[in-house]
Amino acid sequence: NDGVRPVDLRPEVVSTRYFSVTPLSASLQLLAGERMAFWVHRDERGAATLGSPVPGLMGNFWEGCVREGTVWLGKRGFVCDAREAASKCVEAPGPEGSTELDYVDVYCPPGASAVFVSQLLRGGVLEFDPATSATTLHEVVPGLNLQLAGPRADGLLVGITTTRLVVIDPRTWKVVEERYAGLVAMGVDVCPADGAALVTDFAGRVRLFERGADGAYR
Repeated sequence: NDGVRPVDLRPEVVSTRYFSVTPLSASLQLLAGERMAFWVHRDERGAATLGSPVPGLMGNFWEGCVREGTVWLGKRGFVCDAREAASKCVEAPGPEGSTELDYVDVYCPPGASAVFVSQLLRGGVLEFDPATSATTLHEVVPGLNLQLAGPRADGLLVGITTTRLVVIDPRTWKVVEERYAGLVAMGVDVCPADGAALVTDFAGRVRLFERGADGAYR
């Protein structure tokens, strides 16, 4: 936890769990937590200021995505959008009978209005239409905790379950490649330039997957 804390950090601010930071710009980030969220402003010297909590934006938010100045987030049963001036959450329970413990990462595909939210238990991806609030469930991969990263330069998404690294084609929502990723894998990121993937797990390991000449991970 080395680093510089926000200049206006207060005891009540640290009395909750925070789950994600979504950058909107180099000087503005959305910090989302279980009981409060903040627009974090960073000045030219690097000092960060929290300011007041964002009204009504709280929950177990995982990684968000950004489209046209709006941050999209998901939590169980809801999809939320946040701009610096306003935020709102819309109920998105998914298809009947598809009870889910939590939503995880949100993907904003380029050139489309829909947002896609991965699931903690079912290994699916919920497609949400912001215009109508309609939802469609895509069954993707069996396994707990489907987290998404990417997309790569070729448009494919990189993700993990608790044990597997998966490559997903978002046009068909089919898994096109998978590899063992670790013991309770809980973090994934992908380099947009060469598609290399980095996975962290509960054993404290960091694994780097590089792409071979055939495009597959090694």
